[in-house]
Formats: sequence, C-alpha cells, structure tokens
Amino acid sequence: MGRLISSRFMTQGQLERCCADGLGPEVVGCALYTSDNRRVGVVKDLLVDDEDYVARFVVVDTTSAEFLINHPEVLLVGANLCCLDREHKTVRTEVTAADVQSAPFYNHAADLAQAYEETYIFHYGERPSAPADH
Repeated sequence: MGRLISSRFMTQGQLERCCADGLGPEVVGCALYTSDNRRVGVVKDLLVDDEDYVARFVVVDTTSAEFLINHPEVLLVGANLCCLDREHKTVRTEVTAADVQSAPFYNHAADLAQAYEETYIFHYGERPSAPADH
C-alpha cells in the first residue's frame, strides 16, 4: 500500500494507469447518487494509491445533496462506485443515503499518508480494496 495522492496532482501517464475498470478520473465532476437513488452531490476528487493506481477514496462535495449531510465534503470508498453514465454525467455508489450521512468528512489540511488513512479504516472497518468488476 502506497501513499494516497489526489487525482488532481497526477501526471497524464498516471491518470491513464488509474482505474482501468472505467471508473477513473472521468467520474470527477459527475453527480453522485446512492443505491436508493438519492443525490449525494458531485465527485470532486479521487484519492489514488500511488503504488497500484487504484482509487481508494472518492471526495464528494455534498452542498447539492438531496438529504442532510453534516459535512460539506465526505470521503467514500472508491470500490463502491458503479454505473457511470457518461451521457448524463452521473455515477452511482453502492451505499445508501444513511451510509453517506455517517461517512467521515474530508479534511484538506490533513496528511494523506497511510497514518491518515487509518482514520478511514477505523470508520469503514477495513482497508479499501480495488474496485470489483461491475
């Protein structure tokens, strides 16, 4: 497991290697919906493992959410993304609105090294894995 880096700071070559399953950097800017069809907000960034180029986490701007979320940005597990609709610029997550409401907030100022990732492992119960084929 490498360090987490923002997709915004990746080179073009790194972006091309990232997320070969089709749910890579093109999801940034897409509206995100839950498994129970509620709008969470907009995908703002991907946090990518710099060794295997897997999107471990998704940063979501929740200011346009259809339900109450206590944080302006939350962090969701990248492996839960599915169903990219390029025409409508939407993507789904396999979690519910209730799951999103309890998701940890995203702290821009925090160090995204492995020590910071432990906060999210504590919340989600395990280290995020590579996305499954959908």
